[in-house]
Amino acid sequence: MAEIVWTEQAITDIDQICDFISQDSPYYSELFAEQTISNIEKLKIFPGSGRKVPELNDENIREII
Repeated sequence: MAEIVWTEQAITDIDQICDFISQDSPYYSELFAEQTISNIEKLKIFPGSGRKVPELNDENIREII
């Protein structure tokens, strides 16, 4: 099983996006957070399903668009 390492920037970005969404809808803010984390957690089981980060060109570093 693969390991997921969150960068500080990724955590900050998700927090800021959720804060922005919650201004209009706390419900959808929470839904966005749950779905985002759920999709990223799938990388543990299917590590090749994420896209290789083009600017880093490292097979071990993946992103989900």
